[in-house]
Formats: sequence, structure tokens, C-alpha cells
Amino acid sequence: MKGLKIGIVAISVFSVASVIAQNGGQTENQRGEKVFAKMDTDSDGAISKAEFEAFKEGKTNKNGEPVDGAKRFEKLDANSDGKITEAEFKEAQENKPQRAEGPKDGSKMFEKMDSDKNNLVDFSEFKAFHENSEHQKENSDLDRRFKKLDVNNDGNIDKAEMAEVAEKRQENEGQNQQAK
Repeated sequence: MKGLKIGIVAISVFSVASVIAQNGGQTENQRGEKVFAKMDTDSDGAISKAEFEAFKEGKTNKNGEPVDGAKRFEKLDANSDGKITEAEFKEAQENKPQRAEGPKDGSKMFEKMDSDKNNLVDFSEFKAFHENSEHQKENSDLDRRFKKLDVNNDGNIDKAEMAEVAEKRQENEGQNQQAK
């Protein structure tokens, strides 16, 4: 029973650490500014519906379903003027619902990445998962993140490696909190 609890805690920690890693250590505000700039392809300080839909095209949500860019645009365009200003974008980011507290399993994400169902995630699966997700990463960032998760450097990630990395991140996070 104690082993099961430790396993659950380790997987939960991985989930939190994964979010931190995905954000590259950036604050939500910094990350939001970066995403806004990527969407604002003409750099006019606002995101048009066409820019927004182009950015969301081919992306899926965490359940693997296609993202409805038009519907999301309507929600973000608070004053319905046909564009999303940086202020509207920031407000939406600040009002974004927080994830539920409590243990996170992490196995769903692993299962989605493990497309050939061999209980290992190789780089091509890792890359495909991230290319099809809503939060695309640059290939260099994917390489770095994959190498961090592939603890034994065998070219694959297994659930134990993910848990190990998460545990180390949690320890480091705890030390950083104590230092403050």
C-alpha cells in the first residue's frame, strides 16, 4: 500500500512538473505575451479572426478533439469588434479556470503519447503528440525536454522515467520554496 501511495504521489508530481516544464519556467503572463505575439502575425497589436483561426488550425484539445477556432475567438473577443486586443487576451488568461487540485494520474497523457501502445514513448511519438497539441513547441525545445525525460538515454521514455524526473523537480521546487 505504501508503494502505491508513493507511486501516486510521484505521478502527481510529474503532472505538476510537466506543466512547469511546458511553460519553460515562464510566468503565465510571460507565456501569454509570447503566445499573443505568435498569433498576431501582422504585428498590429491585435489578433484578427483569420490570424486566430490560422493559429488554431489542425490543433487538438487535451482530449484529442479538434479546436473550434471560431468559437474560441468569439469568447475571447469580449467587445465583439472582430479582433482580440492584448488586454482582452490577458483578461481571458487571468480568468482562465484553474485545474482541479488533487492527484493527477499522468497515465492519460502517456497513453496519448504512446501511439503504438508498447509502453514506451520514442521521440517521434513525443514530437507527434506535441505537434498536434494546442501548445506546440519548437523542435529544439522538444529535443531538450525529451532528453530530460529519457533518464537512461535509451531513446525511449517510460512511466518510471517520467515519475523519476517529476520527483526530482518536486524536490527542487520544495528547496526553492524553502529558500524564499
